[in-house]
Amino acid sequence: MSTANEKKKLVPKLDLNFSDYAIDTFAPSFEFTDEGGTYTKDKIIVSFNLKGSLKGLKLRCYKEGGKRFMLSYWHNKKSLTFPCGLFRKDVYGVKEVEEYLKPIVKACTNEHGYWETDPKKHLKELKKKEEREREAKRKIKTINNIIEMVCEENFPKTKVQGTLSQNQIRVNCLYLLGYNERTKHLIFTEDNEGNGLIRFTSEGPQSFTELFKQYPPGTGIIKYDPHLNPNKERSLYDSRLGETNLIDLIPGDVEDYVNKKSRSEGYRNNLLDTLSHLWSFARYHQSKPLGRTPPLNPCRRKDGGITIKKGRKSKFKGSKYNEMSFSPKVLKKIENKLWDLVPRFDFRALALLMIMYSGKRQTETLKITTGDIDWAHKEINVRLPKSRKVEKVDFDPDILKVLDKIKELKKEKFGKINKKIFSIKSLQWLFPSSRIDVLKLHDDEYVKGEETRLKRLDTCMAVVKEELNIPGSMKTFRKAFDTNAIHEAKLSPEELSAVSGQSAEIIRRKYDKPGREIRKKLKEKIRLVKSRTN
Repeated sequence: MSTANEKKKLVPKLDLNFSDYAIDTFAPSFEFTDEGGTYTKDKIIVSFNLKGSLKGLKLRCYKEGGKRFMLSYWHNKKSLTFPCGLFRKDVYGVKEVEEYLKPIVKACTNEHGYWETDPKKHLKELKKKEEREREAKRKIKTINNIIEMVCEENFPKTKVQGTLSQNQIRVNCLYLLGYNERTKHLIFTEDNEGNGLIRFTSEGPQSFTELFKQYPPGTGIIKYDPHLNPNKERSLYDSRLGETNLIDLIPGDVEDYVNKKSRSEGYRNNLLDTLSHLWSFARYHQSKPLGRTPPLNPCRRKDGGITIKKGRKSKFKGSKYNEMSFSPKVLKKIENKLWDLVPRFDFRALALLMIMYSGKRQTETLKITTGDIDWAHKEINVRLPKSRKVEKVDFDPDILKVLDKIKELKKEKFGKINKKIFSIKSLQWLFPSSRIDVLKLHDDEYVKGEETRLKRLDTCMAVVKEELNIPGSMKTFRKAFDTNAIHEAKLSPEELSAVSGQSAEIIRRKYDKPGREIRKKLKEKIRLVKSRTN
């Protein structure tokens, strides 16, 4: 057919009122007549008498039945059409199509009404965005969900490989899911690299999935126990806050939760650190439970974060020893007393002597193994300190005296055991427990395990304090080591840092605690300087 004939067969232009009644009652004719005779079309397009943003809206009518809205528009020098839905009386009409088109027209046209974005492309992008939002909603986790996740993954560190330390995991478990029968099924241990591990007792649940199934939120709570829950605390997992979506957590919620009740400053700080680690775990988790653009950590202390007010008087019983250290005279008395107590307290007294001579903490001292003793270089490698960096303790006459006594005690206690059953060399801990089960010494796993090492020195320390009538704690040994090194040995904090493993700033702030005798000496020096000037 020629172009001229095609033009002759164009449907006559009609303008239809934009109303549901007009559309419903409109009965189009699909038969047309021209010079060639009568012909039929399968569909026709009718314009609405509209102006403004909906000017291009039309109605497409089909011979087989049905009427559909469509929008004609001009984009990138092309005339295009955009489907806008099927007309259904009392279901989808002029009001619905107008509501559908207005946001599309607004998003895709400029102030002059020209189409800058193809609406089809706009809808595809909108659909993708909605899908991403739905996916993000599916990933949203409650605080309790995150607690379950972090337990199942063994409390990993967030920015480096490995897990939190044994003690830190124990503390985190207490705050997150403790004060409950759940934690009675858990055993906290660590590997040779200092990574904390959680094992389950032989009886009861053997996985966290089973544990949380047996003890869901609110089940198994220990409301009060003089040892397990003396302050009537409740874990986060058993609290109302645990039901909150983590992404909805704000600093105000955290501050209210941390500061409630008559908690000590130390407890609140530790609780805040636990919550912060939980948030960081979710922030860096590969499943992105906080989405790809997570908000700021609501547990932060800076940038409008949490403020924990320091009380005038600490509620921690041991805080009275925070500002004291042992003088050289007191240390000499303690040293003599500990050597006198070796026959009674064996490795416990020797461990306290090692702490006093080396200035190391109780936890890291009790984890020293025989393999950490470097006889060739005359030093002890403290592999698992708080800093997680190997610290050195050089041999001196005092350290060697302790090591020699340890050898002697081990032979005395374990030397008579049949060597076919047990070898002293297989006992890796420098300070073995006084409660070793001799009947299990044939079991290599038991001999090398945590059960065969010392874990506490409280009883021995209490006897020393009582018999000498002195205040203080095991932490006071570390402060005494640094304080006496500065004020008696005249080492600068920077020089002492090379020996202790702590930074000079930490030494000044936390460990330099001159006692009365040192303060008197310093005051006397000031007086002498003043008298010379006069």
